Amino acid sequence: QCQAKSPVRRMEKLTVERRGDWVVIEATANAFLHHMMRNIAGLLIGIGKGDAAPSWAQEVLEGRDRTRSAATAPAAGLYLWAVRYPAPFGLPVPRGDGVSGGRSAIIGG
Repeated sequence: QCQAKSPVRRMEKLTVERRGDWVVIEATANAFLHHMMRNIAGLLIGIGKGDAAPSWAQEVLEGRDRTRSAATAPAAGLYLWAVRYPAPFGLPVPRGDGVSGGRSAIIGG
């Protein structure tokens, strides 16, 4: 069960692409819930394997019931790419490598 004050998050970007033998799922959001990316990955893996139609993702989101989704994907291969905080927090902005942050990626072969 979600323990956040609100389980609502704003997903700004979600991409899935194949890179050689790897499938990369990259997400940008205003915040992430515990296991959120693992749950998304499990759903997308199920669709990719043909266990369900792509429309299943929308059904799960609209149903707002985690039990209607696929199994949570394992943590192995999950990497936090970067974190970006709003300007009012006054934290330094990363420089040099062009990584803007706020992204999570699941990479697995």
